[in-house]
Amino acid sequence: MDPNSRDATQLPRPQMTGPTMSMRFYATSPGVNYQVETSEDLRNWSTNNVTVSLPDESGHSTATMPMNGGRRLMRIKLTGPQ
Repeated sequence: MDPNSRDATQLPRPQMTGPTMSMRFYATSPGVNYQVETSEDLRNWSTNNVTVSLPDESGHSTATMPMNGGRRLMRIKLTGPQ
């Protein structure tokens, strides 16, 4: 994504397919580490039960997780070199 663009159509959006939630996102910016986490309460985040694919030919990965139980939230945590 272009950080100077105001095009919100490129933002990651969750998709529900049966009992699974997935989100496709750009994941190949140099020097950026991508970690997808899930939470039930927006306070406690974990990578448990989250699967992230390797980037495809366009540089996008897809994160998936089961939607068993109650409400589930997903976020992409970006970090760079320290």
